Amino acid sequence: MRISLYPLTLAALLASAGVSAGTLTTTLSVDNGYIAYLSTSDNQTGFAFSNGNFWETSFTGQVVLEAGRDYYLHIYAYDQGGLAGMLGQFAISDKRHYFANGTQSLVTNTVNWKGNNVGFNGVYGSLIGQGANGVTPWNTRPNIASNAQWIWAGNANSNDAAYFTTKITAVPEPGSLALLGLGLGGLAVRRRRKG
Repeated sequence: MRISLYPLTLAALLASAGVSAGTLTTTLSVDNGYIAYLSTSDNQTGFAFSNGNFWETSFTGQVVLEAGRDYYLHIYAYDQGGLAGMLGQFAISDKRHYFANGTQSLVTNTVNWKGNNVGFNGVYGSLIGQGANGVTPWNTRPNIASNAQWIWAGNANSNDAAYFTTKITAVPEPGSLALLGLGLGGLAVRRRRKG
């Protein structure tokens, strides 16, 4: 009995290529506005997927993550006078990626975020915390966790632009690698039999 490995090989190759891992959801309130980017590099902007300009509103954005790929969530925040700050919460819909804190859920804080006042250039420093959601003058921002902190890079009264970043790490996909190996092995056997 002759068994064709071609369908198995094709299925394995398709299963291992470009599987979507889940959705990243961002909820942000920034005094005064922001643009959120998803990048595969710590020093490149990436592509914009969410923006807003009205600190009294909590803006939500979503973007799909590809399995097996590391990302950087970059946020450009700007102020239009007075005190500046960024507040947010973030979630990944499945277990194939995790934030800098090792989980699928993150809030703005001075531990898992870094930033500067010049751009997404891979050189970031520590941030200044300005209090948790509910602090004056912003009071409580809706749809954002109470333990999220208002943060800013540098002096929040005089620096009108801040660039924030945090890493999103992919969980290795052993099943996909095994399927790819099986697919490549099937192709080799088929080629050997043909040759």
